[in-house]
Amino acid sequence: MDVDRRPLPPLTAVAVAALVTAGLLAAGLVPAPSASAQDIPTPGGRIAYIENRVRIRTIDGDGTDDQVLFGLTPEATSGIQSVAWRPDGKRLAFTSGHEELCSIWLADLYLMDADGTDVSRLSNGPDCASQAGLPTGTVRVTIANTLTDTQEFLVRAQGLDAAQGVVVQPGFQSTFELPVHDLGPDTPQFVAVSDGTSTWFDAGVYADVRPGETTDAGLLTLGTDAFDTWGALSVSWSPDGTRLAYQQGLGSLWQIPADAGPLQVGSTLFAADVNGSISASTPTWSPVDDRVLYQRYDTTPSTIDLGRADAERVGDPVVAAALVNGID
Repeated sequence: MDVDRRPLPPLTAVAVAALVTAGLLAAGLVPAPSASAQDIPTPGGRIAYIENRVRIRTIDGDGTDDQVLFGLTPEATSGIQSVAWRPDGKRLAFTSGHEELCSIWLADLYLMDADGTDVSRLSNGPDCASQAGLPTGTVRVTIANTLTDTQEFLVRAQGLDAAQGVVVQPGFQSTFELPVHDLGPDTPQFVAVSDGTSTWFDAGVYADVRPGETTDAGLLTLGTDAFDTWGALSVSWSPDGTRLAYQQGLGSLWQIPADAGPLQVGSTLFAADVNGSISASTPTWSPVDDRVLYQRYDTTPSTIDLGRADAERVGDPVVAAALVNGID
């Protein structure tokens, strides 16, 4: 058979658009040109969305009844990152940094009812207002600065009303005393230090606060082992609404019970050794089972992977993808 191997003429933009449209029509992914707006059913339910990172709004599927459920005050230092409906539509989860000055994280997980009431902090709870009336003790912490070019820091502690600005000269260490609320007996309350771009945390630096007494939290060394991002970013509900998956920092996947108690942050989404072997983001729970989609970016190329919560192995790649901002 004689085959014509001459190169095809280049496609024009119009021709390319026609081919793409034809392919989508054949696949049933777009309506035929004769379809009218009346053929598209009006979606039901409520849509939750974030406006300018400072407000959570909901709106009916037909575009009516747009209202604000939750808004940040002008003095908030960081905005809302993500929002997710509980599968039954009765509660919302969101991540926000509006209370970062009274948390050791720069952003935390929050829950609220579908009408915007009963807002509570889920990670590193209680929230600022809830801890304000608790008895206070003093936490003593020593900060050693091994950096060469930074001397101004914010000291954060669980139970502290607001982060304290301190100065520690490079190559020196200084000791500070913080007025901290007692969040419960035999309860370790951790200390963290940040400089605006990095955060230093050591699981051995904490105090069991006792009202009216001074407790030593130990020595926190500021060096090269800092966290670039320290806090909750994206969030997703388990299909039964009892757990949430979230991204902690730039590359760690975690989960937390929806009824977590004070100071809780949950546990790793996968088995601890598996979780520590990958760098990933944007965990998204299946609506029907324990499977989880997430972006993995410690591989080349970066991929979207499918795994299972609590699994003893990493997930399997589904597709190569970079710069993923959301998965559903």
